[in-house]
Amino acid sequence: MASPFPSVLFAGHSFVKRLHSDLQWKFYFRAALDFNLTPTATVSFHGVGGLTVPRLARELRLLFSHQPPPRVIILEIGTNDLTSHSPEAVIGDLLDLVKFLQSVDSCQLSVYAKSFLSFLGDTAARVCLMKSSTLRPPRFIGC
Repeated sequence: MASPFPSVLFAGHSFVKRLHSDLQWKFYFRAALDFNLTPTATVSFHGVGGLTVPRLARELRLLFSHQPPPRVIILEIGTNDLTSHSPEAVIGDLLDLVKFLQSVDSCQLSVYAKSFLSFLGDTAARVCLMKSSTLRPPRFIGC
């Protein structure tokens, strides 16, 4: 049976993987693996070193074909892509991922890609992402 509480997924590259690990090891006494959201929400992590936007998109499509998507998805993704692709190509991939996530009925999309947006210039990247949204604009956290 599904949890009656909203679920939150942190998805992305090694930053998410390290965050999950640090929280498990209680690196700071106030830090909690569930961000102190229990019992109001369930929190999960999907962090993979070297993860790129297209690979994350494939993994989330596969995951959501087998189980209900979380209500909130927080992304930290895009910096690994810049080693082999132009910023414009990475933004295109990120826009495709955002559109897919927005099409999933139960998702409330939150995008956190501060390191990626800093590289591109916060304002330009944010405007590009917001203009491309045809369903509902994603909420940006930490930008």
